[in-house]
Amino acid sequence: MTGCRSIPPPAFPARGFTLPELMAVLTIAALFIGMAVPNFQRFLAIQRVNSASAAFLQAINLTRSTAIMRGVRTNLAPRNGKDWRSGWRIFVKHDNNTDSDFQAGDILITEHASLPDSLAITTTVRAAIIAYQSTGTNTAGSWLFEEAEQQRLIAVNLIGRVRSCRPGVDPGCSLPPGLTRSARPAK
Repeated sequence: MTGCRSIPPPAFPARGFTLPELMAVLTIAALFIGMAVPNFQRFLAIQRVNSASAAFLQAINLTRSTAIMRGVRTNLAPRNGKDWRSGWRIFVKHDNNTDSDFQAGDILITEHASLPDSLAITTTVRAAIIAYQSTGTNTAGSWLFEEAEQQRLIAVNLIGRVRSCRPGVDPGCSLPPGLTRSARPAK
């Protein structure tokens, strides 16, 4: 038989996974992912609370230092005038009056974007403003940032100093009277 050639066997035998082996691996991977998701969501909640409270703490410190440096009252207020989750802005009134609203002509120092809806902020301060005088003093107050059982407390004392702590976790950190866990924000 001329012209007919036999095909040689492959140099390497066929390799791969059988369907049962593949299903077993996928089942084990699904179990690991199922165990990791709740921990990952808790991690994300911790990070959102820490990030928002750290940004707020930084804004309070910037407000105080601006008031001292410029020698004028400096305000930190929610962007929408009432809800801290809408973000905040630091500004100096153009005529140095005590009005708490940001208006044309006021000197904007900085703004912070809105926070996630899942984050709740409660406060002991009745007015939605933090105003530092040129001496660096203000009215004391506390703000509680929380999401999914994660909490961070920002407390400002009468001389204007700020601290951040985790209630019930950090020594000496407890919720002040009148500040309780908030209801979850409506979506």
